[in-house]
Amino acid sequence: NTLPRLQTEDIENLPVPILKTSTQQKIVGVYKDAFVSKQNKEKEAKDLLASIDTYLMSELGITLPQKDDSLARKIFNVPFSDISGLRLDPEMTLYSQKISKSKYPLTPLGHLLKSNPQYGANEAGIKRVNADSPRYIRITDIDSNGFLKKGLGKTAEVIEEKYFLNDKDILFARSGNTVGKTYIHHKNKVEYQCFFAGYMIRIVVD
Repeated sequence: NTLPRLQTEDIENLPVPILKTSTQQKIVGVYKDAFVSKQNKEKEAKDLLASIDTYLMSELGITLPQKDDSLARKIFNVPFSDISGLRLDPEMTLYSQKISKSKYPLTPLGHLLKSNPQYGANEAGIKRVNADSPRYIRITDIDSNGFLKKGLGKTAEVIEEKYFLNDKDILFARSGNTVGKTYIHHKNKVEYQCFFAGYMIRIVVD
């Protein structure tokens, strides 16, 4: 960002520590041990998550179909009466036929809401310098596990009360490569007001 280009003399003047071979090998050994430990911990975490998924699906009585990319799998017939008024795309139709089965009664999510889903504020985020000021929750503020990232984050110049989050409000990312990323707001875990951005949808469950 500061040099228009890198000159050969710049490279020649880079300081390089000169270490004994034994010291180098020791450093590499420490790095390799740490890397192996990291891989083992990641595998343990992945196995744990997989076991949680299996247990949850078993308790709900849901069996996911095996992935099948054969031609026969891609061609199917369905009466128009079965999909009239609903989505017409094959993915949703196959989903309805194959995996929306459970040993418990099923109902559309929309029937469990206190109010209609709501889009968030269409405001530009600005730097949040005061920890007491409301925080603007955007898709990038939510990590891959659905938790709010640490730090001050962003706020906005215009803040409307109708976008403030209540306890147990659920946010869904609605666009981009993070569609479906979900965040559940717990007011007892934050010490400030939060409001949410327009690329997210809020639902309030009854």
